[in-house]
Formats: sequence, C-alpha cells, structure tokens
Amino acid sequence: MSKKSSCRKFANFELVAAAKMVNEQKMSIYKAAKINGVPWSSLKKFLKRDNVELVPKMGRPYALTSDLEIQILNYIIKMQELGFGLTVLQVRKIAHKIATAAGRGSHFNEDNESASKWWWVNFKKRYNLTLRVPENLAAYRASMANSHMISDFYSKLDSLMIQLGIKDMPDRLWNCDETGLSYVVKPNKVVTAIGKRYVDKRTYADREETHTLLGCVCANGSWIPPLIIFKGVRWNDNLKTDCLPNCMVKLSPKGWINSDLFLEWFKFFIDTIPSERPVILFMVSHASHINMDVISLAKENEIYLFTFPAHTSHLLQPLDVGVYKPLKLNWATSLNDFMRENPGEKPNRTTFYTILNPAFIKSFSKKNIENAFKKSGNCPLNKNAIPPEAIAPSQLTNRDIQSSEIQPHSITAIQTLLIIPSVEPTSPNPNRLKRDSSAKCLTPPDQPIPSTSKDSIAVCSKKSKKNKNASKDDDWECDVCKQSYNSDVKKKNGKKWVQCFYCLVPYHESCQTYEDIGEVFMCDTCCQQEFDLEK
Repeated sequence: MSKKSSCRKFANFELVAAAKMVNEQKMSIYKAAKINGVPWSSLKKFLKRDNVELVPKMGRPYALTSDLEIQILNYIIKMQELGFGLTVLQVRKIAHKIATAAGRGSHFNEDNESASKWWWVNFKKRYNLTLRVPENLAAYRASMANSHMISDFYSKLDSLMIQLGIKDMPDRLWNCDETGLSYVVKPNKVVTAIGKRYVDKRTYADREETHTLLGCVCANGSWIPPLIIFKGVRWNDNLKTDCLPNCMVKLSPKGWINSDLFLEWFKFFIDTIPSERPVILFMVSHASHINMDVISLAKENEIYLFTFPAHTSHLLQPLDVGVYKPLKLNWATSLNDFMRENPGEKPNRTTFYTILNPAFIKSFSKKNIENAFKKSGNCPLNKNAIPPEAIAPSQLTNRDIQSSEIQPHSITAIQTLLIIPSVEPTSPNPNRLKRDSSAKCLTPPDQPIPSTSKDSIAVCSKKSKKNKNASKDDDWECDVCKQSYNSDVKKKNGKKWVQCFYCLVPYHESCQTYEDIGEVFMCDTCCQQEFDLEK
C-alpha cells in the first residue's frame, strides 16, 4: 500500500477564490471552503495574514519584502512612462542596491552586484511584467505633446466643425502628409541553423535613397491618388510607367516636397475631391505647406486648412497614427519579396511601382483609414481619444517627490535610489519672441480672402538671394556677424551653424534671438516678418 501524500490537494486560485467570497460576498469561511474544495483551516490562516497576497507564498521568503518590491515596481513603471525605460540588467542592479541598503544583500551575489536572473524571472511573473522594444520619441515631441496642447486642439476643431456645420460629416474631413520610402529597410528575423555566427541580409544600396510620397485620405475611408516625388531635375516619361491611376509624379532637386510642388498638388486636390463644400484639410505646419498662394486658393474653394500643434502629429494626425506605419511594414515586405524573386536586379525607379503598388493598396484600406481617424480622435470627435500614457513623457518637470510615489522607509538610502528624474524649468528670455505652436485654422471663416499683393507677402531680403545657390558649406558667411564658416573651422571655436529654411541664409546659432520651436528653423528676419503679418 502506497504512502499517503502529505501535499495539499488544492490550487492557489481555489484558495484565492474562497478568500474573495469571504471578503467580498461576506460568506462564511466554512461555506466558502466547501464550495472551492479547500480546507477551512488553510483558508482561515490565509485570511489572518497581514497584506493578503493574491497568490499565497510558499517556500523560502523572497529576497526583498513586498513593500520594497512594490516600490521597485512603481519606479519601473514611472520611468517607462517618462520615456526612460529600464533594461533587465538595470532592474537587477537596482534590486541589489536596495537589498544592500535594507540589510538583505546576502540574498544576492555580491561579486556581480546585481540580483540573480532567477530573481528577475520570478519578479516579472509576480507582477505581470514583460519586455518591449520602445519606439524612439524625440525630446521636443515628448515635451510638446501635453494635455494642454491636445485639449486646445480638440476644442478649436470642435468649434470650427460646429461653425461650418460638418460635425457629423466624415466625407468633409481630409488629411494630407508626406513620408519617405527607402530601399534600405530594417531586416526581420530569419530562420537559420543553431550555432550560426554570420547571418547576413543582402542589400543593394549602401546609402539610403529616399523617394517622397504625399498621401491624402478622407475620414469616410476613401483616398485620392498620391503624389510621388523622385530626386532629380531631368524628366523622363518612364517615371510614370506602371504607377497608380491618376497618380502625380514629379521631380525635385533633393527628392523632397517644396512650396511649388505642394501648390501644384493642392490644385490637384481641389479638382479630385467631391464638389461638396466646406471641407477641412488637416495638415502639419511645415514651411513647404504654408504660403499665401495655398491659403488664398483654399479660401476661394471653401477649404479650411487646420494645422496640428507643433510636434504632436504622431498622436493627432490620422496618417501617422494608422496608415503610414502599415505602409512602411508592407513596403518592407514587398521590397524583400522583390529582392528574393529578383536576386540579380537592383530596385530602382523603373521597378519602384512594382514594389509600391501592392503595399499602398493594402495600407490605404477603408478599415485602416477609418480606424486612424477614430484613434486620433478627429472623426468622430473624441477629446479623450489620446490615453494619458501617451502624454506621460511630458510630465518630466521639476516637481517634488510625493509620498505616493515613494513610500517612506526607515532606510533613507532607498529613497535616493528611487528618485524620479526631473528637469529645471528654463527661465524665459525677454528678448526672444516665442512662436505660436498651438493648433490653428489658417483660413478662418470670419476673415476675408487674404491679399496676395507684394506688400502683404513675407519675402526674404535681397541679401538672401546671393546665398541661395551656395553649394558648399565652406562658402557660408553669417549674415549677422559676417564671419565665415572656414574661419570657425580654422579657429576650432565649436560654433554651431544653422540655415533658415525660408530664405536659405546661414547664421551662427548664437547670433539668433528668436526661439525656434517649429518644425524647421526660421531666422530672425523671416520670423519678424511673420509676426508683422499676424498683426
């Protein structure tokens, strides 16, 4: 006859379920134990514990107490929300330092000065943690994407839609923006034999050659043919071979969009979309998108240009939120398929549409476009569409560490290990004029059509014309102090140079007084002219 086992016959979840019946449903211990099949004595002991855990702990005690582990957990989550996520090794080292400060360092290996891998595995399991690859977020995007900017955007959009009477008309909302497509893409994981040391991915371009695509989508799920911009100045009819029907194909010296190309596309946009008016066109406040010709043409055709707050397009622009990311993924897949099927052929302009067309059709689907407008809160209008965690990095400000973030402990050294980083607020410079970075309607309904006379248009000074054709940085001369770039290089003074996007005049960064917070740099002269026009 086999020996009777002394191991318990019930699972942890059964004990937890019984405890919840007693605490929440006010059920007796005996009845809850009988329903869940657990001994009433075990349930009674479990309920008598202080700080009852969801899963009862069995075996040797943890290296850190529950209180210390909760503090580490809160620190990990808060740092991740601020954009400073910790790696596994950093978490293990912090755990070792806290254990040492709490007098429990003997539980870990002192030679490595970090908690063991097994501690991390169990810690991750206890608190439902996982590993994720973060997306890069520029510092200016993290600071500008705050609750004030976003709520101001939705309020202005709501009032404009009510004023135009198109709040429940998704066919009147459009969004345009450009993106770059390169033949060098991030490689995916491939299948190979265990032990292989060299696993390569063949590419046909050492440097990235980028082509620009300007897409435009409607909140009802439709889209118009895109604008494709290749780098070059000499036109070839083969550039339109196999392109999408009615697709615009243009050339520019750098392969980027400029004011002339955008104006030409805007006329195409007016002729292509349905004739119902008024229409709102969401767009970013790039210098290449905003000029008096576009604004006048939009006003004449009852198209209201609505710009996003600076550096918030990754949250508020539908194309960035739900269309261009699938496009990049599908482009990479289509490119890899092409290279695998044509191993000896280098992808170029003649084969560009063979790669682009299937990726474009798949990405610009009705479902993707509608979900993009919905997720960004533009249609239907939802002021709570952006979750708090998306704007959490903007909370990195100078603040006091509250007791709710770090629980007080008898060992003050622990508090110093878990301090949330903060930044000192910069004092405003009274000599600097701060540009308006909030959302705005460039063609408000209550204003007349802007004049296109020479007196009303901000033009660059004649001094800038001599620098427009400058092809080398060595020819640069600061328009303020008149020092040349070559002299700075010889002196090795480390002065930084910037070039105005509007007039193309180079300057020393220290010679400029206006605070540049826009998408591109604007010099003092052009910025002053912009303020004069706004007045």
